[in-house]
Amino acid sequence: MTLQTTWEKIQKNFTFDSLLPTEKQVGYIHQQLDYIREKSFDNIVVVGMGAATSNIEALLSSINKYTYPVDFLSTIDPHVVEEITAKINTKTLILIISKSGNTYETNIITKNLAPKFSNNIYVICPNGANQLRQISCQYNLKQILYPEFISGRFAPISIAALLPSALVGVDIISIVTSAHNYLKRITDNPEEIISQAENLSHTGRNIFILMYYNSQFSGLCSWWKQLIAESLGKSNFGITPIVSNGLIDQHSQLQLFCQGPKDKIFQILNVVNAAKTTNTISQELSAMSYNASYNTFLTLKKQSPSQYIEYPNINEKVVVEFCLKWMITTILVAANNNINPFNQPAVDSIKNTESAFFTMKGE
Repeated sequence: MTLQTTWEKIQKNFTFDSLLPTEKQVGYIHQQLDYIREKSFDNIVVVGMGAATSNIEALLSSINKYTYPVDFLSTIDPHVVEEITAKINTKTLILIISKSGNTYETNIITKNLAPKFSNNIYVICPNGANQLRQISCQYNLKQILYPEFISGRFAPISIAALLPSALVGVDIISIVTSAHNYLKRITDNPEEIISQAENLSHTGRNIFILMYYNSQFSGLCSWWKQLIAESLGKSNFGITPIVSNGLIDQHSQLQLFCQGPKDKIFQILNVVNAAKTTNTISQELSAMSYNASYNTFLTLKKQSPSQYIEYPNINEKVVVEFCLKWMITTILVAANNNINPFNQPAVDSIKNTESAFFTMKGE
């Protein structure tokens, strides 16, 4: 089946607006924002695993200055947990997020924080029955509820990501408006989605390297990695996503990229106006970075399918279009290979094993 034919089937059977919040949900976000801002917190700690935090970090790529210091507790590494929890005090806003409400790591952290910081905690989770809601009720934690979503990694433009992002300074009206405009554009003219899907589907090349030359792309690319890996890695199919920081990997992996096995596809991201500064060192290095990124592209494309994408700047519109383009491309590639992009059976199997372990312990 051709990608064009698959696209036409998707348009008949999938509503892309389901990737976006409703007008009522946007109103609810603003209502909650007003309430939280009245509390005058000094810093924010976001607790969540996987897409619960990577969705927010993707949106934060649209800004380079935060209104609050923010830390993400998205690991169970004891050293990181100790470092971040040491920053929590009575003026810290703690946002606890789970798409399912049954993420054991998140729930264990919540149980440990709740007795001391119940007045600081806002739990963002689905409005159905789940363990995180039970914990929230037990400790009288404030709850911000949202409808069940198709999949966490497909939810960067949902309540769970928009509300924390807005607190830190992202213009969520711009996010939502840009998202609706983009969906209208690709519905009328899907060539860029089909072209991206073709670029992701080169025969014999199942490693896709997203190489960025501006640190503001970091959170966005991290979100992209999970989207591609979890959505497409099934039934002996998959594309291995690799995120590469070009400014560092120029000096470590570029030799392999240029003359190693011909099993890779490259996309290079850069920003034209990266360094608007009077600092002469930054100005000189910015010019060097720009030249390095384009010269790398020219070298790579001699051996591998390669794209060079240049943005005038990084803002809400750029970020939301990047997210939607890759989400819809992923759905298209999955459909063309008879794969469900919204589940993660192997991950769920591991979670079930964890669940049995903690049940035995009486957690």
